[in-house]
Amino acid sequence: SFDTGASWQNMALQGFSMGLVVHGMEGFDYEKTKHELSVPDGYTIEAMIAIGRPGKKEHLPKELQEREEKSDRHPVSAFVFEGTFKH
Repeated sequence: SFDTGASWQNMALQGFSMGLVVHGMEGFDYEKTKHELSVPDGYTIEAMIAIGRPGKKEHLPKELQEREEKSDRHPVSAFVFEGTFKH
């Protein structure tokens, strides 16, 4: 499981540097995934990750377009800085 987290982090960083969207997912059926991908016994499904190119909002189905809103998250500049600690 630790290696899965390290791999996920590296894929996310590499994807971002290549202009890709890398999205970890939860809520999928682990056993069905194992069956559908013919994963042999002795192996465990640890994570599901979607990797793709960013698309345009207008290409989404109407119901998904309505869910696309600008994030209310703090800008990165509010919590990442260079140099000594800033309060």
